[in-house]
Amino acid sequence: MTVMTPTVMKEPLVDYVNKDMIMSNSCKILDLDLVNCNKDDVNFASKYSLEMRYNDKVHGIVGWFDAGFT
Repeated sequence: MTVMTPTVMKEPLVDYVNKDMIMSNSCKILDLDLVNCNKDDVNFASKYSLEMRYNDKVHGIVGWFDAGFT
């Protein structure tokens, strides 16, 4: 993902993606405890695998995060 950094930081895109447009399964790449983490915890590498549901061109990568407040 490092190769994407210059473009993403220059032209970030925040958009809504309809669930019918997602062509793969999801995969968690990081789980942080925001109460107890330190800055070294966000410097990470993660292997992941996505299973495509159908054959088509990929036009983007969707990323999101959940934040629970208790």
